[in-house]
Amino acid sequence: MSMVSLTSSFGCDDGDFLQLPLSWHFRVMLFVLSLTLTTSTFIWLIHSTGLIYMLPVSWYFIDMVVYSVFSFLYLVGSSLVASAFDFYQKMGSDVPGSTINKLIFCVVIGYICMFVYGLTALVGYRRWRIQNRLFKRRRLLEEEEDLEI
Repeated sequence: MSMVSLTSSFGCDDGDFLQLPLSWHFRVMLFVLSLTLTTSTFIWLIHSTGLIYMLPVSWYFIDMVVYSVFSFLYLVGSSLVASAFDFYQKMGSDVPGSTINKLIFCVVIGYICMFVYGLTALVGYRRWRIQNRLFKRRRLLEEEEDLEI
């Protein structure tokens, strides 16, 4: 929704939104949106096919790291878009009000995504910590069994 809102906003005289001043802010947000969409789809496919059980990797740790980075990227991207439309409002530029409203919607959705990815990273951290504790406990039990023999 954020990508649709951002790409459907038009600049001055129905021009492209990438021709507006501070358009690099929008390019950063588009990069963040594209990166998170493709990576999340890839991770979802790995989880849905059961490939996570075949690969010897701690997926909870990978989820924690990836979603923490996504949360940070959404914070940066949304803040850049927010600073752009704040600049347009303060400078009294000829950017239409509908474009400003679409940019505001993009920022709100971006901050919601940041929050959701942050919660997902927190859940990944908690699962990884539990998995790590269980692994250590199992290793200690195996060491005790080896000493008894």
